[in-house]
Amino acid sequence: MRFLLPLALAATLSASDNAKQLPEGAGRAVTQRLCGACHGFGNFVRRRETRDGWNNVIEDMIRRGAKGEEEEWAEVSDYLVAQFAPITVNVNQAAAEAIAEALTLKPEQAKAIVKHREANGPFKAIEDLQKVPGLNPSALEAKRSSIEF
Repeated sequence: MRFLLPLALAATLSASDNAKQLPEGAGRAVTQRLCGACHGFGNFVRRRETRDGWNNVIEDMIRRGAKGEEEEWAEVSDYLVAQFAPITVNVNQAAAEAIAEALTLKPEQAKAIVKHREANGPFKAIEDLQKVPGLNPSALEAKRSSIEF
């Protein structure tokens, strides 16, 4: 349900708005052509994925009927990875606001990370971070690629 509103908003963007939202870079034109046929690009701009994550999105779109050549999809994948890779954050150095943004956490959860860090010293591994009260250990595990120590 939480994905419906962003998708509905993205679908209302005009072609010129879409072009303005996508950063310049190799693969932009083919990404606009292959992906823009069905929806806007607002969800790309907000979403951050690893190469595997973007390839899963592309495979899902192909299963849903998106058309393109294998070489074109590879170009789309390269573009998405170059422009919209996960934001990484060092949880031992970053402020709560940066942690919240990079890990898509609620502000109070990010503040709990900083408070725990200040009280107990730096985190050495994901397992240490998962011990912070109020955090979902499996959600942190899913964001492992965005976390630096």
